[in-house]
Amino acid sequence: MSLTLKENFFWSFLGNGVYGVFQWLVIIVLCKMGSPEMVGHYALGISICTPVFVLASLNMRFVQATDAHHLFSFSHYWGLRLITSSLALLIVLLIVMTLGYQLELAGVILMLGIFKLLEGLSDTIYGFLQRNEQMNFIGISLVIKSGLALLALVITLSFGRQLFWGVSSLVLASALTLIWYDCFRCRQLLASAHRLPVRRGFLDLVRTFRPAWEKTVTHRLVRISLPLGLVGMLVALTFNIPRYFIQHYWGAKVLGLYSAMFQLMLAGSVVTMALGQALQPRLAIYFACRKIDAFCRTLAQAAGIAGLLGGVGLLFSLLFGKHLLTVFYNFEYARHASSFQWIMIAAIFYYIATILMFAVTAMRAFKNLLFPYTASVLLAGLSSWCLIPKFGIIGAAWSLCIINVFNGGSLTLTVALLLSKSFAEAIPSKEKSDGILY
Repeated sequence: MSLTLKENFFWSFLGNGVYGVFQWLVIIVLCKMGSPEMVGHYALGISICTPVFVLASLNMRFVQATDAHHLFSFSHYWGLRLITSSLALLIVLLIVMTLGYQLELAGVILMLGIFKLLEGLSDTIYGFLQRNEQMNFIGISLVIKSGLALLALVITLSFGRQLFWGVSSLVLASALTLIWYDCFRCRQLLASAHRLPVRRGFLDLVRTFRPAWEKTVTHRLVRISLPLGLVGMLVALTFNIPRYFIQHYWGAKVLGLYSAMFQLMLAGSVVTMALGQALQPRLAIYFACRKIDAFCRTLAQAAGIAGLLGGVGLLFSLLFGKHLLTVFYNFEYARHASSFQWIMIAAIFYYIATILMFAVTAMRAFKNLLFPYTASVLLAGLSSWCLIPKFGIIGAAWSLCIINVFNGGSLTLTVALLLSKSFAEAIPSKEKSDGILY
C-alpha cells in the first residue's frame, strides 16, 4: 500500500538526514581517533571514487522512480547497474595503478570503490521502492546502514587505528544492509506485485535478482539516462577538483583539514536537498501547466529559504567558527577559521544553486545542465590552478566561492531562458487563433 505524500516526505527527510549526519560523523570520528592525514586519505579516496561511480550510476534512480509507464523492468535496471558499477570499480583500480599510490592508500581507495559499488546496488532497489511510493523502507535502510557503519567504524578504530580496516568495516555494514534488508524488502514488493509467495531460500533470492541483459532495451535505457549521468559526474568533479590540487601541492594532511571544514558546508545541504525533492513534483506540475507565476513564486521562496540557511551558517562561522571547529574536530582545525568562513560564503550560493538545479530538472531540461556544469568544471580547474599552489586551504576556499557564484549565476540564467521560452509558447498567436494567415 502506497504512503501519503507527507509520509513519504517524512521518511525521505529522515533517511537522507540521518545518512548526511552519518557522513559527517565519519569525518569527526577520523579526526578524533585518527589524524588529519587519515582524514586526507579518506577524502582522497572519496574524491577519486565519487565522479567515477556517479557517472556509472547514470542517475538511473531518477529515471526508475519516474518510470510511470513501466517501460523497463527492475531486472533491466539491475542488470545495467551491475555492468556500470563493475566497470567503475575497474576504472578506479586502473587509476590507483596508474598514479602509483602506496599499498595502504591504494587499499583504502579500492575498499571505498567497493563501498560505492554496494551503495549503487542499494540505490537501484531504492529507485524501485520510490516508484512504488515506499519511502519508509528507504528511510529505514539508510538509518540501519548509518548506525551499523558508524558503530563498526568506531569499534574497528578502537582496536587498531588503521584506515583500511575502518573503511572495510563500512563495506561490511553496507553489504549486510543490502543483503538482509534491502534485498528482502525488494523481493517482498516484487512478489506482492506479481501476487507470488515470498520465499526466503538462496535460490529464490538469486532468481529474484537475476539481471536482464537485452541489447535493445539496455541501449535505450542508457540513451535516456546518460545525460543525467554526465551532469552528475560534472557536479562531482566540480567540487573534487580543488581536492586533487590540494593533495598534489600540499599533501594529505592539508587535504584532511580542508575536507573536514567542507563537510560542514555539506551538512546544510541535507535541508536544501529535502526541500528540493519535496518541491520538485509541484514545480513540474506548474511548468507543465504553464503556470509561470506560480512556478516563479514557489522557486523564489525556496531559493530564499536556501539563501537564508546559508546566511545563518555564515553568521555562525563568523561568531563561533574557532569554537565550532575545536569542538567538532580539534584545535588544529580551528587555526583555519578564516578559510572556514570563506567556505560558508560559498555555501550560500551552493544552497541556492541546488534549488535552481531541482527547478531545471523539474522542467525536464536535463541536457540544459550540461553546458553550465562543463563550464563550471573548467572554472574549477582554472581557479584551483591559480590559487591553491600559492595560498593552500584559503586558496581552495576562494576557488570554492568562485565556482558556486558561477553555478548560481549560470543556473539562474538557464532557468530564466527556459521560463521565457515556455512563456512565449504559452501565449498563442492571435492571428492563429483567429484563423488568419500571413
